[in-house]
Amino acid sequence: MKHSKTIRKPPADAGRTFSLAMPGGVLVLTAVCFLPVLTLFFAQDDFMLIQRAVNDPGWAFDFTKHHYRPLTKYVYFAVMYAVFGLKPFMYHFVSLAVHVASTLLVYRIVLRLAVRPAPAIVTAALFGMNVAFLNAVAWISCIQQLAGGFFFLLCFWAGLRALQDRSGAMQIVSSASYVFAVLSLEQTFAAGALLVAVALLGVAGRRFRVRETLYWLWPHLLIFGVYTIQRALKGVPDSGFAGFAYEKNVLENVVTYLGALTNPWPVVSGLITGDPLAFRWPHAVLIALVVYHLNRRRFGAVVFAIGFLLVTLFPTLFLRGHQFYYHTYVPSLGVMYLFALALNDFFGMAMMSGRRARVVVTSLVVVGVFVGSFSMVRANFKRATDPATWEDASFVIRRATIGKRIHDDLLAKAGDTRATRTVHMIYFVREKGQAGGGERDLFWALGNGAAVALTLGDPSIEVVLDIDPKRLYEEETATSRVFLYDRVGHVYTLADIRLPSQ
Repeated sequence: MKHSKTIRKPPADAGRTFSLAMPGGVLVLTAVCFLPVLTLFFAQDDFMLIQRAVNDPGWAFDFTKHHYRPLTKYVYFAVMYAVFGLKPFMYHFVSLAVHVASTLLVYRIVLRLAVRPAPAIVTAALFGMNVAFLNAVAWISCIQQLAGGFFFLLCFWAGLRALQDRSGAMQIVSSASYVFAVLSLEQTFAAGALLVAVALLGVAGRRFRVRETLYWLWPHLLIFGVYTIQRALKGVPDSGFAGFAYEKNVLENVVTYLGALTNPWPVVSGLITGDPLAFRWPHAVLIALVVYHLNRRRFGAVVFAIGFLLVTLFPTLFLRGHQFYYHTYVPSLGVMYLFALALNDFFGMAMMSGRRARVVVTSLVVVGVFVGSFSMVRANFKRATDPATWEDASFVIRRATIGKRIHDDLLAKAGDTRATRTVHMIYFVREKGQAGGGERDLFWALGNGAAVALTLGDPSIEVVLDIDPKRLYEEETATSRVFLYDRVGHVYTLADIRLPSQ
């Protein structure tokens, strides 16, 4: 008797399983990749933002020059400190959770930009596990970039849904997210204009008519206009660390940031290092992507991507000596889009037409990205927590390490500080050639003294940072305390160390 061959068909929900399980796996791997950040203490600006949120909440709402970020420079820290105090775990947990949520939004946005699920998953992995974002995820103060980026991406995704699905609810969600974004980070200011560009350039699969675009995106254009006028009236900073300049620094910033955007596994220190005008291999990657898509006659996509990069980088291009990797967090979506389109072509080849092939290749690429990022994150941590190598490593991890040691030693040695109104922190080197941070590291690790006041439980305590121990010979009083600290953050009392004679 001849038996007919039974052909097993894939289950009807196989595609849905792929679209749910694979992105979920990317989110889990992203969280695992950056898991070490949960062990870090506070670092520099974290202390200052908490102290200001307690002592002077009005400063964040002052329309003075430069960063107007009341949502992430005041509201967030005021709420978190009221609930969790000086316990860093939950702050880091929120930062990591926001980054993971943004990774999911990148996946959803890329799908809305006419990219298949498999390349969209790989694109999300490249964004989520990008080691260049290590300082952004590790530094509590970078909730400004993370939350601003999240609301920006949420605005973008919901705006695309409003356009494509004709959804009034999504129009409201997108508009509200836009407001939250510009109150969190100025790099998000052009979200409304970029959504209009998506609609008119046909980047999201089809071109929308002008009338249709204006109907669904008029709130975004209104927010964009109001914010732009407000910033123009407010002025720009012309002095200080974040002061603006309109000289060679603009070109240097453009070249530096464009060269950093396609480097997913850097050794993260402070500033993006190297000659700012040097041509580096990430520049070649970006040029290759642009040339490839121009050759494919994707002119609208290239115009959108390059415009996206320039507008989101714009608020940082005039800064002097302020080239940090976390400034690439929001602009990276422009590069991710170019990668997604190229990956879309790769996954669309005949050899990739089968579901099994797509699953296997997608899994292998995602795992490869994870292995590279996982190892580089831990290499960065090892480098930044070892006093022998931490000078050229992540300043966030290094200063959080110093800050934790200072915090623990102060708690152990301060005793009863209820009557204390002034604390003198004196820097000294116990042994010549001692490894560790310099005065600048310690100054910032202490958050300009805010770390000491918060550690002692009273944000209003005045903290004086005396770099030279010869400046102070007074004995302690009932209201004034004196502590000394060394290059690696150990704290000593006057009883521990005899000050040199004058």
